[in-house]
Amino acid sequence: MAMQPYTGASSSSSSSSSSSSVVSSKKFDVFISFHGKDTRIKFTSHLYVALSKYFRTFIDEKELEKGDEISSALVKAIEEAYVSVVVFSKNYASSKWCLNELVKILECKKDQGQIVIPVFYEVDPSDVGNQRGSYGQAFEKHEQDLRQSKDKLQKWRNALTEAAKLSGWHFQNDRIESNFIKDIVEDVLHRKLPFEVNKKIVGIEKKYEEIELLLNIGSGDVRTLGLWGMGGIGKTTLAKYAYAKLSFQFERHCLLENVREKSNKSGGLSALRKVCLYELFDLPLNARYV
Repeated sequence: MAMQPYTGASSSSSSSSSSSSVVSSKKFDVFISFHGKDTRIKFTSHLYVALSKYFRTFIDEKELEKGDEISSALVKAIEEAYVSVVVFSKNYASSKWCLNELVKILECKKDQGQIVIPVFYEVDPSDVGNQRGSYGQAFEKHEQDLRQSKDKLQKWRNALTEAAKLSGWHFQNDRIESNFIKDIVEDVLHRKLPFEVNKKIVGIEKKYEEIELLLNIGSGDVRTLGLWGMGGIGKTTLAKYAYAKLSFQFERHCLLENVREKSNKSGGLSALRKVCLYELFDLPLNARYV
């Protein structure tokens, strides 16, 4: 039986803000939050490799024992990601570091529209949301720690409750892990890309390989490539596919679609140029350009 994604504890499905015509540039596509001792060697490392085939994925490689507060570098990495995948495992709540990560991630969801995908790895989502089982035991210990204020404890609880209501994925021992990871990657692909790319078109990967050879990415030279052919043969789809596969190699990138149609509308080419400059250089859209 095919696994269905966990749709959250609330009756309403999680919603992500609709993509605007301008998407701010980010350093990472995906940030992974996880408890190192629980899942680093197996599940999370496999998930990281699978996601990295398609996305600029951030994972904290440090094996050292962490303190209570997350580092400024990690805060910046969370802020600079489009998507956060949070792997809730048995001991996730025992780590103050993980709980502070989660609070920051949900702040970015609220303030920046970051997409948050929870993965419940061998834990029940209701235990996460209601702090039962190992999550309840973890909070008993946190409450005994006199260094932790009641306000911080409540923030952690609220964050776990909120995350458990989001649409995500629930892994149990009867699943083949590789298939489960594939489902997560496809979910991120569906949510992350600001445009549709039909990856099932026969031969598109082969055509993309030809484009990659022509562009000779990494040579240091500037490349301009045009796709020519009769209408309806997949030029736009191929261009989008190439953009999705190659854009992560550049610090800044911009996709302008339907240039001919948009150039004939209000603002014309000037409006398109502003969108391009905004995405490449963070120049304001309402600025006047010579």
